[in-house]
Amino acid sequence: MTIFDLKEYFKNTEEPKFFLKKYFSWGGNYSEIAFTPSTHGSKEDTLSLLEESTRMTFKGFKGCKACDYEYDDDTPVHFEFYEKDIDDNALYEVLLNFKFNA
Repeated sequence: MTIFDLKEYFKNTEEPKFFLKKYFSWGGNYSEIAFTPSTHGSKEDTLSLLEESTRMTFKGFKGCKACDYEYDDDTPVHFEFYEKDIDDNALYEVLLNFKFNA
């Protein structure tokens, strides 16, 4: 799944099953992005968050000037409940288990 796939889901789904509330560089591979899913939110806020995530520069490993990352629509997406996690939660597991933070 990529940022583009998420954008398309939220643009084309009338009642999304989840929302996104935060994004950060994924600890498993800093060149990829992670989002925190939530049961609360709106399509508009989530789409804004997705757009914003493609306009930011993210820091990878601390102190590494060559470790700045920018994301685009083709960037692979991961789902994490906490920024320091590297569980790489599958979206279907998130949805089936309702393992959300409010």
